[in-house]
Amino acid sequence: MKFYKRKSIDNSNPRNDAWAVKQDGLITTDTERGIEVPQGTTGQRPSTFKTGQFRYNTDTDEFEVYNNQGEGQGWERVRTVRPGKITVQNLGVGNYVETTFGPLAYSNGDPWGDWTDSLDMPENILVFVENVYQIPVTNYTLTGTQGDVSISFTSAPPNKIITVLLGFDGYWPPNP
Repeated sequence: MKFYKRKSIDNSNPRNDAWAVKQDGLITTDTERGIEVPQGTTGQRPSTFKTGQFRYNTDTDEFEVYNNQGEGQGWERVRTVRPGKITVQNLGVGNYVETTFGPLAYSNGDPWGDWTDSLDMPENILVFVENVYQIPVTNYTLTGTQGDVSISFTSAPPNKIITVLLGFDGYWPPNP
């Protein structure tokens, strides 16, 4: 691919004049308007992926980037700083017998989409039996399948209210 220096671009075409490649390879633009990135649905993602690809997913209304490094390879949501909705959910009352309570609610209405690693992330929610915090993995795990996730305690809770708080990262399921 050949890059043109600003001097060699036709100044009569404003689209070409807005971009330049500096000697160190940095691509710059003089526009204040913004850059329109590729966008489409989850099903319209490129068929060949390369680490660093960036696009806007119209199904999730989120920017996403492809990461092929380490754990959690695949398309990841790009984190932004904005307030998330924290959901407080009452899962009922323990009875010294039942160990599984749920399903968990979604804090933003996202029906899980592609984010499948959430069952391995019980630390992203807070679980209380009455007013006693439950330790992830030690006292409970997340069980179930996409769209039907429940809390599974290691021992049956007593006759106390079970409350779950989720959505601290702005998403439920959490973004791996």
